[in-house]
Amino acid sequence: MDAKDFDLLYRSLDGPLSPDEERRLRLLLAVSPEAREERRRLQALRTTLALRSRRAFEAGFADRVMAAVAAEAPAKGRAAARPALPAPPTTLDRIGWWLQAHGLTGRRTGWAVAAMVLGLALGIGWWLRPTVVAVPYGRTAAVTLPDGSHVELAGGTTLTWRWRWGQEERRVQLDGEAFFEVAAADRPFIVEAFNAIVRVTGTRFNVAAWADDLLRQTVVTVEEGRVEVAARPGGGAPVAEAREAAAPARRPEAQTLPAERLQVVVPVVVLEAGQATRVVGDSLAPRPPQAVAVEAALAWRAGALWFRDQPLGVIFRHLERRYAVPIRVASPEVAARRHTYQNPTPTSVASVLSDICLALDLRYRRTAQGYEVFSP
Repeated sequence: MDAKDFDLLYRSLDGPLSPDEERRLRLLLAVSPEAREERRRLQALRTTLALRSRRAFEAGFADRVMAAVAAEAPAKGRAAARPALPAPPTTLDRIGWWLQAHGLTGRRTGWAVAAMVLGLALGIGWWLRPTVVAVPYGRTAAVTLPDGSHVELAGGTTLTWRWRWGQEERRVQLDGEAFFEVAAADRPFIVEAFNAIVRVTGTRFNVAAWADDLLRQTVVTVEEGRVEVAARPGGGAPVAEAREAAAPARRPEAQTLPAERLQVVVPVVVLEAGQATRVVGDSLAPRPPQAVAVEAALAWRAGALWFRDQPLGVIFRHLERRYAVPIRVASPEVAARRHTYQNPTPTSVASVLSDICLALDLRYRRTAQGYEVFSP
């Protein structure tokens, strides 16, 4: 302790201190054993003087005071009642002393504290925020996830994962189309689409899940490995949705069973290499696996176009994302017409529209916003 500390201890026994001095005293007593011992000594001396003040001018007064102080000191080897110490300084006290030591007082202190709180809140928010990769129309992108898995994203696709990704399970949210090359690991890798859930541990597969398409379906195609696919109706948990859908079919006596004893089987489709399945709309189960031409599902990765018996509305929506240009269909009848189209090296959206319109006896024209397709 220095002279200022001793002076603060002495004055604390004579009268009230200012708020700043009270905080300084609490901090001093909290961090300095010497200060605590000195305060107890001074308190004992003050008490002894108060009890013997009438004899202050008698002979030997100083010797009697010191003897009394020594007698009131705690005996060695037994507990002693010690004067109560002030409460230890709080975190706000320590922040206040730090601000005061750096010359931040008054209004400046308020602004500094506000800035610190705001910075802390922004830091926590940044730490907790999910990672979002959004690919603009007309482009593709490749992403490497924290576990080393690789993902190729088509134009207009959004991929999202949370800050605790990979600690218990590897879960991503997909809106659009992506090809996944999943690194093998014990923790499952889960892809959540708007109406389906895909679960793997290590494989290569493609997911096309466009919620704004005319068909509103998720198509999963496996190139390598095994993939489990389940429905996710309404964007909720498939188990909960299946339980709710199965409720009307239960036997009357089953209604009285506890909820934990009611078992609902969620349909899961297992795909092998060269197979695909679809989850259409809000259906409760994926379609049965079927053998497919994997190269057709993966054509977009090489810049090719491959549509098999698809509505023109779906084809044109794909072209909009591919070429970043709006395509308006003049009537619902035209959008519902189906077509098969394959082009390994398309040169432009105009050339593709020309091919399709020529095959289906339709017309197209350039507009200020993009293109319009209509019947002659």
